Amino acid sequence: MLGVRPERTEVLSVGILAMAAATICYFKNYANDAVERTEIVGRYARLWTVACLLVIAYAAVVVAADVTIYPTMEWDAFGIWQLKGEVLAKSALEPRPAYFENVNLSYSHLRYPLLEPMISAGVHALTGRLGDDGQKTPGLLMYLGLVAVVYSTVRRDSGHLVAITVAAMFADLPVFFRYAGSGTAEMALTAFYGGSVVCLLRWWKDRGWEI
Repeated sequence: MLGVRPERTEVLSVGILAMAAATICYFKNYANDAVERTEIVGRYARLWTVACLLVIAYAAVVVAADVTIYPTMEWDAFGIWQLKGEVLAKSALEPRPAYFENVNLSYSHLRYPLLEPMISAGVHALTGRLGDDGQKTPGLLMYLGLVAVVYSTVRRDSGHLVAITVAAMFADLPVFFRYAGSGTAEMALTAFYGGSVVCLLRWWKDRGWEI
């Protein structure tokens, strides 16, 4: 819905448009022969694929804008995750940085796992700079990767059209617009848990681990 909350008016409008389109196609009775039917289905499948790709592209642009244009504004990201990332980037891990021991130097949540801060510290090491330069980039990569995992998983059993539709709906979940590029731990946890669930489902089905 491109950011519009789907309420009664929106749902009814979309439903009426879909019914009108289906009715027109039914009464025009395009496909009298199998070849023509196949051509029409293929044409609409391509149009639907393009529409879904545009939806996914819109979501990717929104998350990318959060990552590249806006600074670290989410409070948890600023005060916990990315702050720890900067500490890890400029301090040796042995001996353990005083930030994680001395409450006078620390802010909060010292015992939280270091998955997200370690990832951000890697970005700082790669760029050679501290601050907002690229520290939220891994969130965008994990977001795009998770969308690809959802597409490939659904496609394996249900085909391309169902997979691209599910991937488009998944990519535009409002929670991703808030957290995927924010620099908090939510995107990393979602990506790792999501991939793990897919692997477990594959193993349960045919004892295969690949995604």
